[in-house]
Amino acid sequence: WMKNYEALKCFVQNYGHSNVPLLHKDDGIDGCLHTWVETQKVFYEKDELPPRNVEMLEDLGVDLNERSNFSASRHDFAWHYMFDALKQFYDEHGHTNIPLDYPMMDSVAGAERSLRNWLQRQREYFGKGKLTDDRKLKLESLGIELTRKSRPGRKRKAEVIDVPNTKETTADDDLGKLADEVFGDLAE
Repeated sequence: WMKNYEALKCFVQNYGHSNVPLLHKDDGIDGCLHTWVETQKVFYEKDELPPRNVEMLEDLGVDLNERSNFSASRHDFAWHYMFDALKQFYDEHGHTNIPLDYPMMDSVAGAERSLRNWLQRQREYFGKGKLTDDRKLKLESLGIELTRKSRPGRKRKAEVIDVPNTKETTADDDLGKLADEVFGDLAE
């Protein structure tokens, strides 16, 4: 317990708060510091956390009565896991255009392994009216356009417009002239 507590104490000293992100890496502990903090909150709710531990956590600013948004369900946990990964990508690269060859992630709580596919699915959910306002705001905070009509690499259907032909020449005539300019008159 003390090893994880010390890791949390270092986190608070470095970041000024005790809200450990899900993807926070800490080599000094076994497992995930975020999960450890959330587990302490569960023990507190069940009245299974020793009073001394309660005091120590509260001294670091941990609100033992407030659970993470995504501790409610496996689906919420997976969504926030992927959002944290997307935010980490954004922080490192300054954009959210995930390349096709971006490495797969570890699957946690049933989360999508491909960050690129997950982001596309969020756009689809938005288009179908199935994305909550909270999630929409979080995605938009990273500059993501949820209403993007087409994705790079996808062809749009061409719009057919009837334009009257005002020239006496045809497309074949124009092609012939171009061939003559490039190759010269081959008949000579």
